[in-house]
Amino acid sequence: MRRNTSILIWWLLLLVVVVGGDRLLALVLDRVVSGSEIRFSQLYAGRVPRGVVILGNSRAVNTFYAPALSQALDRRVYNLGHNGISVEMSEVLFADLLDRNPEPELVVIELTMLGGEQGALNGLKMYARRSPRMTALYEREFPAEATATRVSHLFSLNCELFLRALQYRGQSDQSWINRSRISQELLESVPTMEPTQLPLEDGKLASLRRILTHAHSREIEVRLVLGPYLPLYADKISNLEIWLSTIRAEVEPAVPVWDLSRIIRSSDAFADRIHLNERGAREVGDRLARCGFFLHGAVPGDCSEVSL
Repeated sequence: MRRNTSILIWWLLLLVVVVGGDRLLALVLDRVVSGSEIRFSQLYAGRVPRGVVILGNSRAVNTFYAPALSQALDRRVYNLGHNGISVEMSEVLFADLLDRNPEPELVVIELTMLGGEQGALNGLKMYARRSPRMTALYEREFPAEATATRVSHLFSLNCELFLRALQYRGQSDQSWINRSRISQELLESVPTMEPTQLPLEDGKLASLRRILTHAHSREIEVRLVLGPYLPLYADKISNLEIWLSTIRAEVEPAVPVWDLSRIIRSSDAFADRIHLNERGAREVGDRLARCGFFLHGAVPGDCSEVSL
């Protein structure tokens, strides 16, 4: 009997050490994440400056180069885009941004996040404890993993984004952008590609409409943009015009859609078929700044020189 009691006590002590250690280490690492200058830590710490805010996936990251735009416009530009971000994730991020930070003067949304899946949510899970909205989205999309984060707080830090947060301790991530040039091999493969399509679901459009409604309720201007593609690749997107027309039917005339998909002709401005590099992003930024894209009340007609 005593032996069984001793075994039980040791198991209870082990459980206390494991659970307590998990919680304590997670708390320490969570403070490290909070102190990072990675964009999402800045958002949840209330440190996103008032100005222009960019939302979207990796195409938003590589179309709108925040440091160059801030300099060209003489106003703060902050990019909240990230690889694989879906419109549902951006809806959460935008609402949380408004709760914790100064209201942006202008929000620019790159529209291809309308085709995004939810895989990137596994990175954003480490911010779920800061956001009931993020928690609800994570529990809806990944119920088993959400349960695991409740059992082990360290599990929420088991993601690539945690490593990025460590990388950006003491330095901003706003200079993050592609700097390479598309390879000749990839460039030559595009003409022989099969046609492709841009995905679009009703649920995604509903999420976009909620973002716009939220912005309009705060009288925040919004620009909806389809960013540049490598021209040869844009020609392979068989439903591009239908895709744009579907979105326009949902949002215009209240919010015009800016089609920038073919404004950059040189392949030297691209890192791959769908992403600009720094050179391309600087060219887009300069052209949009010159035509007044970032000014109050701008409409696509004001930038006719950047349209084909």
